Amino acid sequence: MDIGKTDKIELKIELTSTEPVACRPYRLPYTQRDIVKGTVGELLQAGIMRPSKSSYASPVVLVGKRTGGERMCIAYRRLNSVTKKEYVPPMCVDEQLDHLSKKKYFTSLDFASGYYQVPVAEESRHLKAFVTDDGVFEFERMPFGLVNAPSVFNRLMRTVFADLVPDVITIYMDDILIASETVEEGLEKLDCVFRVLRQEGLTLNPRKCRFLFESVEYLGIEIDRDGVRPGRAKIDAVKEFKRPENVHEKWAWLADQEDAFQKIRENLMQRPVLALYDPAAELEVHTDASKMGLDGILLQKSPNVPLKPVAYFSRQTLDIEQRYHSYELEALAVLESIERFRIYSLGRRFGVVTDCNSLKSLMKKRDLIPRVARWVLRLQEFDFDIAYKAGRHMAHVDALSRNPYEKAQEVEMATLDVLAVRIEEADWLVTMQLQDPKLNELREMLKRRPGNNTEKQVHHDYKLENNRLYRNVNGDMKWVVPKDVRWKVIKGCHDDMGHFGYDKTMQQVKKYYWFQKMAKKVKNYLNSCVECAYHKPKAGKSEEAVKDTKTKHVVKMLSEVFSIFGPPSRLISDRGTAFTSRIFEKFCNDNDIAHIKNATATPRANGQIERYNRTLTNALTTTYTREDGRDWDTKLKQIQYSINSIPNKSTGQSPHALLFGFQPRNALQNKLTLALADDEPMDTTVLRNDALQKIEVEQARQKVRFDERRKKPHQ
Repeated sequence: MDIGKTDKIELKIELTSTEPVACRPYRLPYTQRDIVKGTVGELLQAGIMRPSKSSYASPVVLVGKRTGGERMCIAYRRLNSVTKKEYVPPMCVDEQLDHLSKKKYFTSLDFASGYYQVPVAEESRHLKAFVTDDGVFEFERMPFGLVNAPSVFNRLMRTVFADLVPDVITIYMDDILIASETVEEGLEKLDCVFRVLRQEGLTLNPRKCRFLFESVEYLGIEIDRDGVRPGRAKIDAVKEFKRPENVHEKWAWLADQEDAFQKIRENLMQRPVLALYDPAAELEVHTDASKMGLDGILLQKSPNVPLKPVAYFSRQTLDIEQRYHSYELEALAVLESIERFRIYSLGRRFGVVTDCNSLKSLMKKRDLIPRVARWVLRLQEFDFDIAYKAGRHMAHVDALSRNPYEKAQEVEMATLDVLAVRIEEADWLVTMQLQDPKLNELREMLKRRPGNNTEKQVHHDYKLENNRLYRNVNGDMKWVVPKDVRWKVIKGCHDDMGHFGYDKTMQQVKKYYWFQKMAKKVKNYLNSCVECAYHKPKAGKSEEAVKDTKTKHVVKMLSEVFSIFGPPSRLISDRGTAFTSRIFEKFCNDNDIAHIKNATATPRANGQIERYNRTLTNALTTTYTREDGRDWDTKLKQIQYSINSIPNKSTGQSPHALLFGFQPRNALQNKLTLALADDEPMDTTVLRNDALQKIEVEQARQKVRFDERRKKPHQ
């Protein structure tokens, strides 16, 4: 290794705690141990590290390289958490770029392992010790992964090149640019830079240097004699935004749609949309992920100026990534977006905005699955906070994450912050149907007259109306759900409706949708639901809030119900003090209500309300968002709606339908504009008689099961 060493600056570490940070070595596969052993041997030979007797010991992990293979990294996360932070901003690129006008020749220089050229103060070397199966070692040079490493390197650049910026060079972190009007001027400036490098003991990597080119890409910006403009790599994600590829779907992609598509794509790539990076501005990275792709947008905000996009990133997910949990995909989008925008974000504080609420604590969690843990290690050198924003406010990134599979879509201009291409919500499922090759084959069959028996069966089982594909299920038309979004449909019928069990979730799904192996898919989703697993009822007595049993509250609630539906003829309750007081008895007498009290300690005598309370409690505990559960009241109306609108297993109808004679619409129906939904009023007398018969059948079935567990009385 031909790596230089400066004497201008040293890395010194100050900790907020005197307790040593020590970890056991991570267990690595034997194939990876050889990589660690080889890397340690090379660094020992190069004088980058030495054996150590330190009481500090950070573990070693291996992460994948962009070019393939793996490299050794040190997990300094615990050490970074107790390190006093230092912030030295990089030099202002915007002001330096003002000096590039009329320049014709450009040279870009890159350091040879720049961090390793900074020595570590002797008193700080033991703090950075790490442990492997072969022993403990400590760095004599500044390693990657330390929270203050970018700031220390920025301080070195400011010190060494203070006299050359911006007249001779433009510099940001370890990237140096030399611009000149002539070749001779370029050589003279190179000579000045080389003299400084030799004097300070710094070396370059010749394989990454480009000398006297007429065009060069620097910090993602394309620079040539004509001026400065956004680099090609920054806008490739938008440039490659695909138009529909199914030529048979002419209904959805005419000249007007093509003109709008081209106009928006051109606007997204114009100079006013892609702002020039400003180191003084606040930075935000907005990310999103789907089964189809990952994406991120780097935005900056200056005083009195709204968020402006600086660069775009988007890629299609790999086959194996499409099997990741949505949480893992969102975490991967954060990782790859930050690394893609590394030249802007490293060494400064910035924000990450995502529509995945559980990512807010990503960098603080201890127990992470190995894959996500490795990603977190790669992020430890960055200084950022993660914030949550609802998906409806993240359309600008959602469009890019779905780009690899986008088909017909409605487009609109968002003029306040970022130009975005988004799918109209009403056509969301139609758009996803168009992505499925098998469903497109069915569409083609439905568009022509049936020939063979297979095509006749397709015409009997399926229907194409308003370009929406339906399945005929016993005379009812159900949406055909593509394979890639079945999980999202189940999520909407389970998570958004109160985390009910299999029967109620299955009823909601099959009410509007059809897809193969529905029961299995629903069971698998419910079995993997973290909220249900965490909040499901446990054996024994659980903690609960102190109940308010004052009669006045009970009377107030019942009066509210009676004002809508009128008083009942009978009221059944247990013998709680709220129901045995004189005030409550007077309330019943005033309303001519016969009050029937159950026997003491017989909750099953009023089992229906006891079962309802359990359902309500389970639904509330799986939907509140605060850890202390104090936001339960904000979820109560939604849970009430869900319980009243979901069909009961015994009656086959929802409470709402039995009472009012029609099934209430939900947000999912409105979102999908279900044209075939049956909103006609139903005969409540017929519904109730049918429900009564089903209840009697269910009671008889339950009696048989109850009697099977009971012994006959002694004669």
